[in-house]
Amino acid sequence: GGDDAGVLVATGVRVIVRLQCMRSGGARAFLRSEAVAAPRRVRPLPWFPSGRGWQLDAPRKELVALRTTFRALRQFIEAQVGLGRLNRQEAVSMLPPLLLQIRPGDAVLDLCAAPGSKTVLLLSLLAKRAATDADDGALVTRGGCVVANEINPQRCARLRVRLAKCRVPGAVVCCAAAQRMPGADGTYDRVLCDVPCSGDGTLRKNPDIWDSWQPRFSASLHPLQLAILTRGLQLLRPGGLLLYSTCSFSP
Repeated sequence: GGDDAGVLVATGVRVIVRLQCMRSGGARAFLRSEAVAAPRRVRPLPWFPSGRGWQLDAPRKELVALRTTFRALRQFIEAQVGLGRLNRQEAVSMLPPLLLQIRPGDAVLDLCAAPGSKTVLLLSLLAKRAATDADDGALVTRGGCVVANEINPQRCARLRVRLAKCRVPGAVVCCAAAQRMPGADGTYDRVLCDVPCSGDGTLRKNPDIWDSWQPRFSASLHPLQLAILTRGLQLLRPGGLLLYSTCSFSP
């Protein structure tokens, strides 16, 4: 059921019975149980614009492991993502695009775009804000665009496919080193520098990383992070807004 706490999607223990036919004509039964650690709900994010942000309590590993319990929900999510109607990302990664305060007609640059969750949100915010002032309510960008850059060709190709599913005009994908991003200085109204990081922010959800993570990983990335930030500031027009984000401890 639904209430202020969200929509309950899974709880308790489910026993799955699988029957296997034998050559002798009999059948063999296999029993398997799937237990949900705690009641799982889909909850609305009160701070997300227009009430369109929702968070699922279930960890990603649980969604994969409990193949029967979450089958319908997983199939629904995968179908909506494939149609471009749903964008999956962590709640914390929604914050940088929202803080950029995109306006209709803005030229937006995402310097380190892959895998693309923030870029999709940037594009949808640009189109949504523009559509608010459109006479016919169409999803248009009113001259604005989102330039998504990724240095890795394979990740760039996957990024292009992901943005194509959104079916929103105004996306430009390019493959270049972010610290040497081509373009004239002062070109962009909004710049997102979600720079490469050492992954120490992932420790909160993957404690296994503690065994291999070292502070020197952050220190080694600092020159690259600084170079990307510097190039982003150069490309930002006077009076524009740049947001720098990383989960590394910088020296």
